[in-house]
Amino acid sequence: MNTLILFFLLISVEYTPPMYWEQMTGTQQTEVLQSNQLPTTVVSFYQGDMQLSNDSITKQLLNELIQPPADPGIKALYFSLFNRIVVSINPALDDMLPLYAMSMVLDEPKYVLNYFIEHHSLMEAYCVRLGNAFYSQKTVDDPDIYDFRQFQDYLTQEMQYYPQFETVLSEFYYFIQKRLNELTAPHRQR
Repeated sequence: MNTLILFFLLISVEYTPPMYWEQMTGTQQTEVLQSNQLPTTVVSFYQGDMQLSNDSITKQLLNELIQPPADPGIKALYFSLFNRIVVSINPALDDMLPLYAMSMVLDEPKYVLNYFIEHHSLMEAYCVRLGNAFYSQKTVDDPDIYDFRQFQDYLTQEMQYYPQFETVLSEFYYFIQKRLNELTAPHRQR
C-alpha cells in the first residue's frame, strides 16, 4: 500500500520550469556576472576574450560549464555559454564536445529538455553532436561512453515521471537516430 501511495505522489510531482539566461532581467544578469563564484575562464569566454581549441584551458571551461553550482543564475549562464559552444562550428572541438553534450543531457535532463521544447534548432545541434559520438563509439571500445541504446534507456528511465517531456524526448531520440542514419548511409553526409 505504501509503495502505491509513493508511486502516486511521484507521478503527481509538479515540475516548475527553471529560469534561463535570456529570461533574466539585465540587472539579474549583471549580478550573476559580478559574482565572485565565476572562474576567470568563464568570464573570459563570456566576454569573447577566449578562443576555444583542443587545449587544457578549453577542457577546463567545458568541465566547469557542465557542472554548474546550485545558484540558478550561474546555472543559467553556464547553460547559455555551453549552448553557444554546441552551435558553434569549431573543428577543434569535434572530438571532445559530444561527450560534454552527453554529460549535460544526462546530468540535467529536465533542465535541458525543458529548454528544447522552445528551442528546436538547439536540440538538433545537440543531436548532431550526440549522433557523432554514438557513431564514433562503434569504432572505439570505451566502456565509459554510452552507446545510443544505453543513453536512451537511462534518459527514458530518468524522465518516466515527467509526462510533459514525452514529446520532446521522442523528437530528441528521432533526431539522434536521423544523424546516425546519415552517418551510416552510403553517401555519408557530414
